[in-house]
Amino acid sequence: MASLQVVESTVESSVPLSCKTEQLEIDQAAPSVYYLQTTFLEEVLQAGGTHDSTIYDIENLQGPPGLIRTKGSARICPVDGRIGAAYVHCLDGQDHVGVANFMLSYTWR
Repeated sequence: MASLQVVESTVESSVPLSCKTEQLEIDQAAPSVYYLQTTFLEEVLQAGGTHDSTIYDIENLQGPPGLIRTKGSARICPVDGRIGAAYVHCLDGQDHVGVANFMLSYTWR
């Protein structure tokens, strides 16, 4: 498995702080439960969502980019160096990203 090797970049926000300090398996990186319960929930509420919002409420693929797609749309991807990063690669802060122990899956309607 490929591990994340961080190289200094002129685009500081392209690689999250948590990935700079830990050598995560990039293909297994995931938002932490802590992040989802705190920061992500705050972002959902600030975007007009509620504690009961579903993935379809916060990210409608039939409309303009929502909370999830917007976060990485202008970031440099640490995997391929191109614009457009995965949501998990945009997370900053201690305890916000870790190696996934479980997979949470959903389908788009």
